[in-house]
Amino acid sequence: MKKRVTYIIVFLLFSTFSFAQKFSVKASLDSNQVKIGEQVRLILDLEQAKGVFVQFPELKDTIFQVVEILEQSKVDTLQTQGKQLHLQQKLLITAYEEGNYWISPFEFITKRNGQLDTLKTNSLLFEVHTVVVDTTKNIKAIKQPIETPLTLSEFLSENYPYILGTLVVILLIAGAVFYYKRRQKNQPLIKIRRPKEAAHVVARRQLNQLQAKKLWQNNKIKAYHSELSEIIRIYLEERFQIPAMEQVSDEILERFSRQAGKQSKGVNIKKEHYEMLSQILQLADFVKFAKLNPLANENELSMNNAYTFVEKTIPIVLVKNQKE
Repeated sequence: MKKRVTYIIVFLLFSTFSFAQKFSVKASLDSNQVKIGEQVRLILDLEQAKGVFVQFPELKDTIFQVVEILEQSKVDTLQTQGKQLHLQQKLLITAYEEGNYWISPFEFITKRNGQLDTLKTNSLLFEVHTVVVDTTKNIKAIKQPIETPLTLSEFLSENYPYILGTLVVILLIAGAVFYYKRRQKNQPLIKIRRPKEAAHVVARRQLNQLQAKKLWQNNKIKAYHSELSEIIRIYLEERFQIPAMEQVSDEILERFSRQAGKQSKGVNIKKEHYEMLSQILQLADFVKFAKLNPLANENELSMNNAYTFVEKTIPIVLVKNQKE
């Protein structure tokens, strides 16, 4: 009976030794002391018998929250010796927090005798240290900011509220000064340019104003004929472009007589127009230079001839427009 028990124990020990020879797993680090953020390789080694199913650990992005897996290589076959295989997988890991961390054993799944079994590697100590800074060498004085010229766009973007406010104040001051000067001169704030009045309209109004003064009736004969002559001269300049204010009466009459019997400025110039103009200008010259004292009917004749001359020389186009 003792011999039988001995054989069984020997058999079990032999089987365990044989299995141990066929399977071994190991985890190792290139270095177990690193600085924060420094990368190190973690190597998983497996030795197994040929033809036996063994599954490497299925890994995620992190071994645990602190230690991160950056890269995973494929499982490589390093060598084959007899009935044994040597397989290896490399992991690139790092950590960003200082501390001492135990990396738990990695589990390999194997199938033997129709049953799944687990092989575990050794655990690993992983030390992460901060970077020691030598304050006497590595830290230098802080450099002052470099002064760069301020661009126009930067100046406007930084100061536009002040610029806008200044412009508004300047405009208000300019507006106040403009308004004050206009008020002093009794002028409107905005000048509205009206269309220039026709020459005959101006002449009519001036003749009406002269007649209302009753100058010759109050023995102001010279003033009466001087003003009447000036009204007709201005009318000739505006209506026929004759420089009447710069010419004497003979030159005006000679210039006007050239147009007699012709179509000029929208009206037929006739002899009677010339005679009316001549009477007005010559009588005014006699009063002014010869100190003639005309009769009442002569004074009235000059006024009537002035009205008639203006009416008879209105452009035909304007007459039609007025009727319309």
